[in-house]
Amino acid sequence: MMGQAFRRGFVPEFLKAPIMLVSVLGIYVAADQVQHEAGLLATTVFGLVLGNLSLPSIDEMRRFKEYVTILLVSSVFILLTADLDPRQILHLDWHSLALLLAILFLIRPITIWLSTMGTGLPWQERALVAWIAPRGIVAAAVAGVFAPQLLQNGYSDANKLVPTIFALIITTVVLHGFSIGWLARRMGLASEKQNGVLIVGASPWSVALGQTLQTLEVPILIVDTSWHRLRPARLAGLRIGFGEILSDVMEESLELNDIGYVLAVSDNDAYNALVCTRFATEVGRTNVFQLPTIDIDEHDSKGVARTLRGRNVFSEDAIYEELLSRHYQGWEFQKTGLTDEYGHEEWLQDSNDNMIPLLFIEKNGDVVFSTLDKPFSPNVGDTVIGFNDTKKK
Repeated sequence: MMGQAFRRGFVPEFLKAPIMLVSVLGIYVAADQVQHEAGLLATTVFGLVLGNLSLPSIDEMRRFKEYVTILLVSSVFILLTADLDPRQILHLDWHSLALLLAILFLIRPITIWLSTMGTGLPWQERALVAWIAPRGIVAAAVAGVFAPQLLQNGYSDANKLVPTIFALIITTVVLHGFSIGWLARRMGLASEKQNGVLIVGASPWSVALGQTLQTLEVPILIVDTSWHRLRPARLAGLRIGFGEILSDVMEESLELNDIGYVLAVSDNDAYNALVCTRFATEVGRTNVFQLPTIDIDEHDSKGVARTLRGRNVFSEDAIYEELLSRHYQGWEFQKTGLTDEYGHEEWLQDSNDNMIPLLFIEKNGDVVFSTLDKPFSPNVGDTVIGFNDTKKK
């Protein structure tokens, strides 16, 4: 019923998230009245059904849910630990220690190993999932509910349940939190740095830029909906993605672990803005970039709203048509390492007046794009890349 109401427009957009929250609370209370402690199961089923309805506003509601979750989980942890004496954790005996070790090194690994048999997952992924299992709010909440009832029913050792659970939470969060990155890298499941560039829109110019960045050991992924436009990138040895980057299937099929920047350089400004808006939540609003339009005035009512765009890169005249035209005129990408003797000023003096500074790569591998809202200021040791007419000086 709620899904149909959302689809048919019976609920205004600004009320969808609040109505969803009220509905969850209502379902929880109603189910708990029918069967004690059934509210959690009812709301879980409600979430599963809702998530499979493919509602058009599900992303906004999911974001609202994340905000509420952070606030509620933080509050519940405070409430549950308000009456917990830290000395109770220190007084846990060897039985509790044996239970913690069994959960960490026996129960979880055996469970994951059995449940993933026949799935084709490599042993590295199975091992990582078997080790990483930090406990949190669910275990703490269940312990807080069951411990008082067990004490009332005459189980004297029930007073150790809450301290044991919080000892498990602290142990798993510390061990898994500090080891997941190191372990994933050692097993080849994570990249050392997220300094890769996702280039959306294949063109002769963007393919040449990708080749230049790849020679500097920057991971590159070029995505386009046209196999014909991707062919030069594939022949150049670049990693490519064929399909619509905004589709769920495409997102699930691409490996984006090493991607830290998104550069939208298609010939459609509105599409570039949509791509930047989509990936801003993953890589950060400051790391999504797109080409400027002919009129970059953010107060121009005819253009895409500034809040929906990525950051304008390179220069005011670095529009799609102009870059492509200069590429066909013989302009090339030049990469130069800056030293104490040959710094940024010397590099600018040796370049012609029409040269477009594109980006520079810092000594640690981070990529810094030249944007219209921030001065281009590389330092000694950085490698700068410019788009230059090498026939003129």
